Amino acid sequence: MKRKILWLLIGMVIIFLISTGPAIISCTTLENTSKAGAADLGLTPDEFEIIDTTIRDFLYETYPFLHDTEFGISYKRVDREVPGVPPGSPIIYAYADYRTPPVIIEAAFYEGNLEILSIE
Repeated sequence: MKRKILWLLIGMVIIFLISTGPAIISCTTLENTSKAGAADLGLTPDEFEIIDTTIRDFLYETYPFLHDTEFGISYKRVDREVPGVPPGSPIIYAYADYRTPPVIIEAAFYEGNLEILSIE
């Protein structure tokens, strides 16, 4: 009887670890991705968070079916001037990979806000 209870407890612990492990790992990975993404764009992690959140909210609003879809977004900073955007403001291309070819969003980041310029 004691042996059955022991095996039952071991089984429950294993199931618990399997179910919570990926969540813990994804939080750590997301944080590292955020820091790396900010560094790649020459921005602070807080600025990157604004950009990432705004892009994702825009995609969820534009394409409601994405709420139940896992997808990644990669970002690239381009150096160019855009009419109506203050000179020196970072222009960001966001590539959402929920389809092939990816959706490309062009945005400008200035004064602590992100302005969506175009979507392809």
